[in-house]
Amino acid sequence: MIDGQVDNTCMDTNPEEGQGGPKIDIRTLPESVSLLWESMLRKNPNWDLAKWLDERANEELELLESHLGRARLRYEQRLHRIENLSKQRKRRRERKSRRKGEGEKRRRGGGGRGE
Repeated sequence: MIDGQVDNTCMDTNPEEGQGGPKIDIRTLPESVSLLWESMLRKNPNWDLAKWLDERANEELELLESHLGRARLRYEQRLHRIENLSKQRKRRRERKSRRKGEGEKRRRGGGGRGE
């Protein structure tokens, strides 16, 4: 802020770095971000856009991690149901195959059980 006015051209993203730090050209930002930046600087001249962006990004990353965790759990549960269904189908086929084999044995005169 210069004489109560906000410099609308560039801002130093890290005041500790002084002149050598990376700059953000406020003219390249969306109007909403520019308005936020100007408003926050009027409220608090020490407000730091880079720090604020870092905090918001970390919050979003935590939220994303939470969403990914829930999605992973849903897919693991679905995979478990599919695996169980596959095992059931396999057991049914095996039982059917055994019954069919026993029936053919009886028809050929194999006698069945107790031989």
